[in-house]
Amino acid sequence: MKILKGRKKRNYPHSLGRCILPFNILEATAVEAATGCHENACAGLTLARHHPGKYTRHASELDEQGLEPLFNYPMPKQWSDLYASWNLRFCVTNKERAELLSKLLIPPVSGYQGKPEAYIVRRAYALYTTLNYLIFRSEKPNPVPVLPKVVEQVWGHNNRVCSRLYQRKVTSQATDWKMAVAA
Repeated sequence: MKILKGRKKRNYPHSLGRCILPFNILEATAVEAATGCHENACAGLTLARHHPGKYTRHASELDEQGLEPLFNYPMPKQWSDLYASWNLRFCVTNKERAELLSKLLIPPVSGYQGKPEAYIVRRAYALYTTLNYLIFRSEKPNPVPVLPKVVEQVWGHNNRVCSRLYQRKVTSQATDWKMAVAA
Protein backbone atom coordinates (compact mmCIF):
# COMPACT_ATOMS: atom_id res chain seq x y z
CA MET A 1 0.00 0.00 0.00
CA LYS A 2 2.87 2.39 0.78
CA ILE A 3 4.21 1.84 -2.72
CA LEU A 4 0.94 2.87 -4.36
CA LYS A 5 0.48 5.90 -2.10
CA GLY A 6 4.05 6.99 -2.75
CA ARG A 7 3.55 6.73 -6.50
CA LYS A 8 0.38 8.82 -6.42
CA LYS A 9 1.77 11.54 -4.18
CA ARG A 10 5.30 11.62 -5.59
CA ASN A 11 6.31 11.50 -1.95
CA TYR A 12 8.05 8.19 -2.27
CA PRO A 13 9.35 6.54 0.96
CA HIS A 14 13.03 5.90 0.09
CA SER A 15 13.43 3.69 3.16
CA LEU A 16 11.02 1.12 1.66
CA GLY A 17 12.70 -2.28 1.79
CA ARG A 18 15.47 -1.34 4.22
CA CYS A 19 13.86 -3.14 7.18
CA ILE A 20 10.85 -5.19 6.10
CA LEU A 21 12.61 -7.14 3.35
CA PRO A 22 15.52 -8.38 5.48
CA PHE A 23 13.08 -9.07 8.33
CA ASN A 24 10.94 -11.28 6.05
CA ILE A 25 14.06 -13.06 4.83
CA LEU A 26 15.18 -13.65 8.43
CA GLU A 27 11.75 -15.08 9.31
CA ALA A 28 12.03 -17.68 6.54
CA THR A 29 15.68 -18.28 7.43
CA ALA A 30 14.69 -19.06 11.02
CA VAL A 31 12.17 -21.63 9.76
CA GLU A 32 14.85 -23.15 7.54
CA ALA A 33 17.29 -23.37 10.44
CA ALA A 34 14.65 -24.83 12.77
CA THR A 35 13.75 -27.53 10.24
CA GLY A 36 17.37 -28.53 9.64
CA CYS A 37 17.91 -26.77 6.30
CA HIS A 38 21.04 -25.04 7.55
CA GLU A 39 22.76 -24.48 4.22
CA ASN A 40 19.76 -22.73 2.69
CA ALA A 41 19.43 -20.73 5.92
CA CYS A 42 23.02 -19.52 5.42
CA ALA A 43 22.07 -18.25 1.95
CA GLY A 44 19.14 -16.40 3.53
CA LEU A 45 21.45 -14.74 6.04
CA THR A 46 23.63 -13.47 3.20
CA LEU A 47 20.60 -11.98 1.45
CA ALA A 48 19.38 -10.28 4.63
CA ARG A 49 22.87 -8.96 5.39
CA HIS A 50 23.02 -7.20 2.01
CA HIS A 51 19.59 -5.59 2.21
CA PRO A 52 18.45 -2.65 0.07
CA GLY A 53 20.13 0.58 1.12
CA LYS A 54 23.06 -0.98 2.94
CA TYR A 55 25.54 0.65 0.57
CA THR A 56 23.41 3.50 -0.80
CA ARG A 57 21.61 6.53 0.59
CA HIS A 58 18.19 5.18 -0.36
CA ALA A 59 16.92 1.64 -0.02
CA SER A 60 14.61 2.22 -2.96
CA GLU A 61 13.54 4.84 -5.46
CA LEU A 62 11.14 5.18 -8.36
CA ASP A 63 12.27 4.58 -11.93
CA GLU A 64 12.72 7.45 -14.39
CA GLN A 65 9.00 7.50 -15.24
CA GLY A 66 8.01 7.46 -11.57
CA LEU A 67 6.07 4.23 -12.06
CA GLU A 68 8.06 1.31 -10.68
CA PRO A 69 9.95 1.04 -7.39
CA LEU A 70 13.57 -0.03 -7.77
CA PHE A 71 15.44 -1.55 -4.83
CA ASN A 72 19.10 -0.70 -4.21
CA TYR A 73 20.74 -3.92 -3.10
CA PRO A 74 24.34 -4.68 -4.04
CA MET A 75 24.82 -6.40 -7.38
CA PRO A 76 21.07 -6.51 -8.08
CA LYS A 77 21.05 -9.25 -10.74
CA GLN A 78 23.08 -11.63 -8.59
CA TRP A 79 21.10 -10.72 -5.45
CA SER A 80 17.77 -11.31 -7.25
CA ASP A 81 18.92 -14.63 -8.73
CA LEU A 82 20.17 -15.85 -5.35
CA TYR A 83 16.94 -14.68 -3.69
CA ALA A 84 14.81 -16.55 -6.25
CA SER A 85 16.73 -19.80 -5.82
CA TRP A 86 16.86 -19.48 -2.02
CA ASN A 87 13.13 -18.78 -1.79
CA LEU A 88 12.22 -21.50 -4.31
CA ARG A 89 14.12 -23.99 -2.14
CA PHE A 90 12.25 -22.70 0.92
CA CYS A 91 8.87 -23.08 -0.81
CA VAL A 92 9.32 -26.63 -2.13
CA THR A 93 8.43 -28.10 1.26
CA ASN A 94 5.10 -26.22 1.48
CA LYS A 95 1.86 -28.11 0.73
CA GLU A 96 0.77 -25.21 -1.50
CA ARG A 97 4.07 -25.56 -3.34
CA ALA A 98 2.81 -25.42 -6.92
CA GLU A 99 0.93 -22.19 -6.33
CA LEU A 100 3.69 -20.61 -4.21
CA LEU A 101 6.38 -21.33 -6.78
CA SER A 102 4.50 -19.16 -9.26
CA LYS A 103 5.23 -16.05 -7.12
CA LEU A 104 8.92 -16.60 -7.79
CA LEU A 105 8.66 -17.68 -11.41
CA ILE A 106 6.53 -14.75 -12.59
CA PRO A 107 9.34 -12.12 -12.25
CA PRO A 108 11.77 -14.01 -14.52
CA VAL A 109 9.03 -14.47 -17.10
CA SER A 110 8.14 -10.77 -16.86
CA GLY A 111 11.73 -9.90 -17.77
CA TYR A 112 13.21 -8.55 -14.54
CA GLN A 113 16.70 -9.34 -15.87
CA GLY A 114 16.70 -6.09 -17.85
CA LYS A 115 15.93 -4.17 -14.66
CA PRO A 116 16.98 -6.41 -11.73
CA GLU A 117 16.33 -3.66 -9.20
CA ALA A 118 12.61 -4.22 -9.97
CA TYR A 119 12.70 -7.93 -9.05
CA ILE A 120 11.36 -7.58 -5.51
CA VAL A 121 8.42 -5.36 -6.44
CA ARG A 122 7.47 -7.69 -9.30
CA ARG A 123 7.70 -10.60 -6.89
CA ALA A 124 5.51 -8.69 -4.43
CA TYR A 125 2.84 -8.21 -7.11
CA ALA A 126 3.07 -11.90 -7.99
CA LEU A 127 2.81 -12.84 -4.29
CA TYR A 128 -0.27 -10.62 -3.92
CA THR A 129 -1.90 -12.35 -6.88
CA THR A 130 -0.92 -15.80 -5.63
CA LEU A 131 -2.25 -15.16 -2.11
CA ASN A 132 -5.54 -13.89 -3.50
CA TYR A 133 -5.83 -17.04 -5.57
CA LEU A 134 -5.06 -19.25 -2.56
CA ILE A 135 -7.56 -17.42 -0.36
CA PHE A 136 -10.42 -17.22 -2.84
CA ARG A 137 -10.06 -20.39 -4.92
CA SER A 138 -13.01 -22.73 -4.89
CA GLU A 139 -11.26 -25.99 -5.72
CA LYS A 140 -9.00 -28.02 -3.50
CA PRO A 141 -5.26 -27.96 -4.23
CA ASN A 142 -3.84 -30.67 -6.43
CA PRO A 143 -1.53 -33.05 -4.61
CA VAL A 144 2.09 -32.37 -5.49
CA PRO A 145 4.72 -35.09 -5.24
CA VAL A 146 7.30 -34.56 -2.53
CA LEU A 147 10.83 -33.86 -3.72
CA PRO A 148 13.42 -36.38 -2.55
CA LYS A 149 15.36 -35.10 0.47
CA VAL A 150 18.62 -35.36 -1.46
CA VAL A 151 17.31 -32.84 -4.03
CA GLU A 152 16.37 -30.41 -1.26
CA GLN A 153 19.79 -30.87 0.37
CA VAL A 154 21.75 -30.38 -2.85
CA TRP A 155 19.66 -27.32 -3.71
CA GLY A 156 20.34 -25.81 -0.29
CA HIS A 157 24.04 -26.63 -0.61
CA ASN A 158 24.23 -24.95 -4.02
CA ASN A 159 22.48 -21.87 -2.62
CA ARG A 160 25.03 -21.69 0.17
CA VAL A 161 27.92 -21.96 -2.28
CA CYS A 162 26.40 -19.23 -4.48
CA SER A 163 25.79 -17.05 -1.44
CA ARG A 164 29.46 -17.35 -0.47
CA LEU A 165 30.53 -16.29 -3.97
CA TYR A 166 28.10 -13.38 -3.84
CA GLN A 167 29.40 -12.41 -0.38
CA ARG A 168 32.99 -12.35 -1.64
CA LYS A 169 32.12 -10.16 -4.61
CA VAL A 170 30.10 -7.73 -2.50
CA THR A 171 32.78 -7.56 0.18
CA SER A 172 35.44 -6.77 -2.42
CA GLN A 173 33.37 -3.82 -3.69
CA ALA A 174 31.86 -2.63 -0.39
CA THR A 175 34.62 -0.12 0.38
CA ASP A 176 34.05 1.62 -2.97
CA TRP A 177 30.30 1.78 -2.37
CA LYS A 178 30.70 3.16 1.15
CA MET A 179 33.06 5.86 -0.13
CA ALA A 180 30.57 6.80 -2.86
CA VAL A 181 27.76 7.18 -0.30
CA ALA A 182 29.96 9.32 1.98
CA ALA A 183 30.84 11.69 -0.89
